[in-house]
Amino acid sequence: MKIKKVNKTDIIINEKDTLNEMELDKFKYGKYFVYLCTLIPEQENERLVIKETENELINRQGILYLLILSNRIIKVGSSTVSFKERLSSYNCGRKKFRENGTCSTTNYLVLQSLLNINKPIQVYAHFPDEIEIDVWGTKEIVSIPTKRFEKMILTELKSKGKLPILCTQQ
Repeated sequence: MKIKKVNKTDIIINEKDTLNEMELDKFKYGKYFVYLCTLIPEQENERLVIKETENELINRQGILYLLILSNRIIKVGSSTVSFKERLSSYNCGRKKFRENGTCSTTNYLVLQSLLNINKPIQVYAHFPDEIEIDVWGTKEIVSIPTKRFEKMILTELKSKGKLPILCTQQ
């Protein structure tokens, strides 16, 4: 009999699984992050919705973000698009899409875990400085790539044995 290997992204987490995660106020880089919004799980619609934001930064591209549950860091992420757009991607992690093989494993893990926990999730963000570059005589404003910062944070957390539970990177 062939045993099917279980993928880490197939194991949906619950609130109890997050109790040993690093607390935001003990996080070395926490002072660089600001509150962005709160995500509310809508189980009946199988999605997360943004609540409690007056922050115009929700649409700014180039973001480094933390998903926080009860002051604990459960996910570190970065995106070249806005957080609003990144959330749309997470919302593609539906069970039907997973069964069809049409959603990413990370989106599935994050969406289904946050729906399972069914509590508000705070989003904290850091927006790297923007710089002006000259591309063949045309001036453009771009963000410093956020993946670099994400890797720095994950390396720091991993060295403390605290890689956030929803981070699937090794």
